[in-house]
Amino acid sequence: MLTKKSLIALFLSFGLCTACFGQKHESKETVTAPPPAASSSSPAAKPAEAPATAPAAAPTLATPIDAVKGFYDAVSKEQYDVAWATLTKASQDKFITMVSTDEKMEPAKVRELFEQTQTPIRIGFWRSFRNSSKLDLVAPAATYKVLNEGPDQAEVEMTSGDVVLKSKAFKEGGQWKMGYVETFLP
Repeated sequence: MLTKKSLIALFLSFGLCTACFGQKHESKETVTAPPPAASSSSPAAKPAEAPATAPAAAPTLATPIDAVKGFYDAVSKEQYDVAWATLTKASQDKFITMVSTDEKMEPAKVRELFEQTQTPIRIGFWRSFRNSSKLDLVAPAATYKVLNEGPDQAEVEMTSGDVVLKSKAFKEGGQWKMGYVETFLP
């Protein structure tokens, strides 16, 4: 029997499996071109990009809670540049590998899309990830506590209503980072 805890973990891991941006996984949100200007002499109008959220200030990742809360809050608020910055290198690399394999793209190009938070990643990967993980519903009211902490690894518990989720954080380069892949994908 699935508990709410296992359901949220399932949603979080499912988010990765379905959150690519190619034609196979197009977002339901339609991005349309603006109407052509009456005096436009340009040969073709460019499609409008989905509005990007304003760049958020990079979070201070001094504690394991900063890393885990920073990631979940950033995804919830659609601050995907911050979400990316809070992830461990292993999690970033796994996201890149998954998208590049699924979309048949060079990993270097996919890394660039993530690092620059370009539209295909914002709409195809991150928004799908956010919607399937339900972080927009659970993260805003969540509370966090460290369950155990070592010098380079910690476990953080997020509680939101009756949803309880444990996540791993790792110290990299003097900062704590969210170990999404390390937590949810064996």
